[in-house]
Amino acid sequence: MRRKHVLIGYRMTRARLASHAGRAASSAVTVVALVLALSLPALAAPNPPLPPGNCGLTVAVILDVSSSITSAGAEQTVRDAASDLVNYWAGSDMTVGMFRFWGEAELVAPYTSTMTGAAALDAAAQTLAFASGTNWEAGFLEAYNYDGLPGPHWNVPPTPSPLLPDVVIIVTDGVPTAYVDDSGNAVTGAPVATAQANGEAGADLFRANGVKVIALGVGSVSVAGLQGISGPVETDDYWLADFPTLSDQLLALGTTLCDPNPPPPAAADVGIAKSDGDVEATPGEQLVYTLSVNNAGPDTAANVVVVDTVPAGTTFASASATVGTCSESAGTVTCNLGDVAMGDTPTVTLNVTIGSATAGVLTNTATVSTDTNDPDPSNNVDTEDTPVVDVLPATGIAGDVALPSALVAFAAGVFLLRVTAVARRRLTT
Repeated sequence: MRRKHVLIGYRMTRARLASHAGRAASSAVTVVALVLALSLPALAAPNPPLPPGNCGLTVAVILDVSSSITSAGAEQTVRDAASDLVNYWAGSDMTVGMFRFWGEAELVAPYTSTMTGAAALDAAAQTLAFASGTNWEAGFLEAYNYDGLPGPHWNVPPTPSPLLPDVVIIVTDGVPTAYVDDSGNAVTGAPVATAQANGEAGADLFRANGVKVIALGVGSVSVAGLQGISGPVETDDYWLADFPTLSDQLLALGTTLCDPNPPPPAAADVGIAKSDGDVEATPGEQLVYTLSVNNAGPDTAANVVVVDTVPAGTTFASASATVGTCSESAGTVTCNLGDVAMGDTPTVTLNVTIGSATAGVLTNTATVSTDTNDPDPSNNVDTEDTPVVDVLPATGIAGDVALPSALVAFAAGVFLLRVTAVARRRLTT
């Protein structure tokens, strides 16, 4: 990935520039930038966030190969952890370059796509050799200056490269004990504070150019030191491990950059069932609907919402829910139930008033939705039909029961026919 480089106030003297005039003279722009950098104050650049998305990144893996790892009997552990990482990304759209540092630094493997080149990166990791010294600055410079040409790259002034990665992972088992002086020489046995400050300056070359630096400390490391070359947040800027868990932690870190087998998105099968209680509605009275929501899972349904428009011929009276809140606007009722766990069955109760002139059948439809992926939307809608039956007024006599008008009319007709028939028989006798 080609970036617009920012050269921060890197610790450098004119003597160092002079000692590398041959290389610097190849680009007048580079020389001017380096000279200007001499007058700038030192800058601790903030660690940028991870690039968005999953996979598709270029990563520089900078590995500590100091003799303390040899003393711990962990040389093969480091080799295998690096191999595990690139093999984990095998077949994925990742590009990895591998570097090692001790008192000095060097390239281990050029930037290679893990889509087709994971085996080559694995083989390179297994060739890691170990030596004395811990020079964070040299490791950062080797990766920052790497331009695809034979090195070394750590002992020259910081030089913009078209091969700047998206992310740097630096794995180290201790505190730095070496740095690069102004003449490009490795100074070993240095005070930790000096080596640390120079290591942070090396990290700043990346951070100031938008490259995320992630430090993985192994064993007895200084958390403050790791934060100085990365950032303040554990499992984001820096990670911690011991040698037995190094591979697991490096893979966990790697998963945050590229998960070849991401888990499926959350899914929640929400449904709704509507009931009027199997009643016959009466004009002028209230009708109660019960809306039963369910979540068949497998995950929690986020932001569940029930919507119900009151049927024609009725007016809204009230609505409530066992969880969440309900509101009504222009005859549309909306109930926000919040998150509904698998197996939960919240209920919405809706009351409507039937118009005095309403007749026929009331048809009412309710829907339920969720922000979570719903694998079966067919049960997200339910409709209930309720017949409306007109009723004649009661006589007011105690025990009197109001009857449907159609039934009364039928009875009256039958009575009239009978009276007529009786009258005819009397006239004929």
